[in-house]
Amino acid sequence: MSFVCAISNEVPETPVVSPLSGAVFEKRLIEKYMQENGNKDPVNGEPLELEQLIEVKTPAFIKAKPPTHTSIPGILKSLQDEWDAVMLFSFTLKQQLQTARQELSHALYQHDAACRVIARLTKEVTAAREALATLKPQQAVAPQPQVATVEPTHVTMEVVGISPDIHMKLQDTAAVLTQERKRKSKSVPPNLASSDDIKDYKVVASHTGLHSASSPGIMCLDIHNDLLVTGGNDKTVSVFNRNTEQIVASFKGHSKKVMNVICHPVEQLVISGSVDSTARVWHIPTSQCIQTIRAHESTITGLSLHATCDYLLLSSMDQYWSFVDLRTGAIHAKVLGDEEHALTSAKFHPDGLIFATGTLAADVKIWDLKDQQNVATFTGHGRAVTAIAFSENGYYLATAAEDCSVKLWDLRKLKNFKTIQMDDGFNITDVAFDYSGSYLALAGNDIRVYGCKTWNEVAIFNDHTAVATGVRFGPDANWIASTSMDRSLKLYSKCHEATQPSWLHHDGNPIFQLIFTLTTPELSQEAKEMTLWKSGHLEHAAILSKEEDATVPKLLCQLDHHNVIQARASVGGDDRVIIVWKLVSRFSGNVSTTAQNSAFGKPIWSNGNLLACFGAILASASVDNTVIVWDAQKFPQIVTTLKEHNSLVKGVTWDPVGKYLASQSDDKTLKIWRVSDWELEQSVQDPFVECGGTTHVLRLDWSPDGSYLVSAHAMNGGGPTAQIVERTEWKTDKDFVGHRKAVVCVKFNNNILQSDNSRMQHCCVALGSVTVPCLFVMMACSWDGSVAVAQFSWKEIGKPLSPEEKANFYHKQYGKSAVSENCDIIQNLEVFLAKSNVIPSSGAIENSGITPERVVEVIPQPERVVKGPIDKQIETRTADGRRRITPKFLLPPTDGEQAVPTKR
Repeated sequence: MSFVCAISNEVPETPVVSPLSGAVFEKRLIEKYMQENGNKDPVNGEPLELEQLIEVKTPAFIKAKPPTHTSIPGILKSLQDEWDAVMLFSFTLKQQLQTARQELSHALYQHDAACRVIARLTKEVTAAREALATLKPQQAVAPQPQVATVEPTHVTMEVVGISPDIHMKLQDTAAVLTQERKRKSKSVPPNLASSDDIKDYKVVASHTGLHSASSPGIMCLDIHNDLLVTGGNDKTVSVFNRNTEQIVASFKGHSKKVMNVICHPVEQLVISGSVDSTARVWHIPTSQCIQTIRAHESTITGLSLHATCDYLLLSSMDQYWSFVDLRTGAIHAKVLGDEEHALTSAKFHPDGLIFATGTLAADVKIWDLKDQQNVATFTGHGRAVTAIAFSENGYYLATAAEDCSVKLWDLRKLKNFKTIQMDDGFNITDVAFDYSGSYLALAGNDIRVYGCKTWNEVAIFNDHTAVATGVRFGPDANWIASTSMDRSLKLYSKCHEATQPSWLHHDGNPIFQLIFTLTTPELSQEAKEMTLWKSGHLEHAAILSKEEDATVPKLLCQLDHHNVIQARASVGGDDRVIIVWKLVSRFSGNVSTTAQNSAFGKPIWSNGNLLACFGAILASASVDNTVIVWDAQKFPQIVTTLKEHNSLVKGVTWDPVGKYLASQSDDKTLKIWRVSDWELEQSVQDPFVECGGTTHVLRLDWSPDGSYLVSAHAMNGGGPTAQIVERTEWKTDKDFVGHRKAVVCVKFNNNILQSDNSRMQHCCVALGSVTVPCLFVMMACSWDGSVAVAQFSWKEIGKPLSPEEKANFYHKQYGKSAVSENCDIIQNLEVFLAKSNVIPSSGAIENSGITPERVVEVIPQPERVVKGPIDKQIETRTADGRRRITPKFLLPPTDGEQAVPTKR
């Protein structure tokens, strides 16, 4: 006998009895019923509590086997299901085990790298301590560096006072400078830049590598001739040579960010002031700190060099200013500048007898250095003073404050005669006069230059992407330098001051890619040297004497049909259009400005985005997640459309052997397609799993020997790399490491190279945003709108193989070479087009979104003669008796014949 549940009418597993109705229930069912319907008995509806239910103790109930288990097939099926479940569970465990192994391997790799770094740093610290212990006993007798008698560090907080000898020295220097200034004020420097010249200034150089990217921001700037000194948020001071574009020295020693720098005008010294409350004197040739000045207890906010070049003026947030000996560090004067507010800036007058300080209370105070007394106070600013500058003629004082204004003060009348008011929110950080006193520049949200006679705005430069922190004029105002929190040092000048030819530009717009390519073999040797730019004049046209020579071809033509993303024989843009240009006449040597009257005729056909051209076929990649392969001889016929990618396709490249096409996408995959049937050969994903979609393009490239495919934007251990994919088995166990940010472009030299002292062949590759054309010229293009050219010699990268040697290499490596008429692999594109399934796409133009007026009729081409084997099959036998049949060659269909349908 068994109980039956009154709710489910089934034998309960845990039976309980209701004392009110005497009915038997399944415990979980009666509990669920009472929760949903209130505490009531399901049979009679009387109130019932869970505690009233009586649990019945019964023997364990064994359910009968279901009918499906009563037959042998049913039992086998049950066993099969259990086996499948076990296998799935085992597979899941293996996946989890593999993931755990990878994570463990990665952790061990990081741990090993950390241990190596710690060991190296420990070794360096130990060596430094030993060297310090060795040098300390010798410090007293060590010879002084040959830097105009700079003495060893002398640190003292005692004020020694200004001696009569120092007073006399200051007076004599001021008298000489006053007479010289009066003489200079009667004439304007003959080479001084005019206002019109400054209006035409452009950014001719931008340098972002002076300071660390981990703590971005350049806080201050000073210049002397061609040396530029910057202090950074990264606690370092850098000395940069404008002519050589090289960092001359980098000083590290401050424990906090550097707020002020001075380049000594006579000796090879640099002075810096920091938030760490110290000022340091650095020796440029040895990159050593030769003096540490500890005159204050808080941030150094102002730093100025006296006209004698022997003394410093310092101001600090501790409300004091000090007059310090540059060479000994002795404090000759230390005076409370403001009883309630901190000092924010300080600057010597050109003759050195007076100086000015700014305060957080918006006051500007004029001090007499000899008496150490405040002789005048200028009020008028609404907020804290941020910068002070004296005009070189000694008459004017410019002050900037947080109230978005610059005030000009006449020191002869002690009054404000001009206020330059900026818009609300304009942050002014620095002001500077040029050496002649003709121009005033201010740095803030942008760089602005004003004329000192009319005080009218001369020019505005808004090239920085963050707040500008420093601005200085070069000699005769012929160039201007500025620094910013965007970590860049920018130089402004006329175009002929640029390091590249003025004709090589794109109106300041970003240049995404630059490619040099030889034109078709039918063109003359002269035409082969030319593409959109004439490469033969890259070196010679930069000479100024030839800049105005109308006989020197420069810009050959400008293709204006759309926004260019990539340019080769065809052009792809962000307007979803590919324009293919055909050369319709030879170059005449005259400069052409538009496509309509240039050597490049009207566009032959348009439609797509990023491009890769291989002979007679063209591949385009687009943000529509597809790659389209076009027949370049019969536009707009589509050979095939590859649709396996799930996100934006940002790069595509051909195998130089012609067997594969590779594409890279934001879906974190690199896919390799077979040209023979356009099926997917391999999808590479592991190196790109950690990558984000931060790059605008992904320009991958294949080595000219076909052995390696190098991709852009891969990651290894959290760092950016360029992934090397081997042609054999598509292995990805090698990569190029070195870039600090994502690699966006990979480009191989088109030649297989060979060193002079070795018979081993090799290839040359460049990573970044560059292109490596034939021979020994590398060109790099950038978002800043500029192109850089690097020249190599064959001794550096090797000699290129001749066409015959290259053909022999291909023959040895792949069987048949590209020059062979009877090709076993798809290398000869004429044979490829004969074998490929090409069909005219009647709806290609309609589906492409191109309007009829954008499609121009194809210029008729002469009939191509395609060479091939004889029109019969040839049967041969090998030495082991096996039959070998050479397939019959089929000519490509003529215009009137129906072609074989392509893969869709």
